[in-house]
Amino acid sequence: FMAPMDSMMANMPMTSTGMPDADFLLMMIPHHQSAVEMAKVELEMGTDEETRAMAQEIIDAQEAEIAQMRAMLERMGVEAPAAE
Repeated sequence: FMAPMDSMMANMPMTSTGMPDADFLLMMIPHHQSAVEMAKVELEMGTDEETRAMAQEIIDAQEAEIAQMRAMLERMGVEAPAAE
C-alpha cells in the first residue's frame, strides 16, 4: 500500500500555477489516483468481500472524479498530469 502513497507524493506539483483552483485540481488528481491504486491492491490481495466491494466503489468513484478534474483543467487551459 505504500507504493501508491509514494507515487502520489512524487507526482504532486512542486510549483504553483498561480491559479488556486487549478492548483487544487492538480494536487487532487494524484491523491485520487493513489486511492485507486490502493483499492486495486485490496482487490488483488484482500479477502473480505465487504472491503473488496468498498475498494471497487472507490475505484469507480475516483476514476470518474479524475476524469472530471481533467476536463475542468482543460477548460481552464491548464495541462493535466499524464494519466497513469
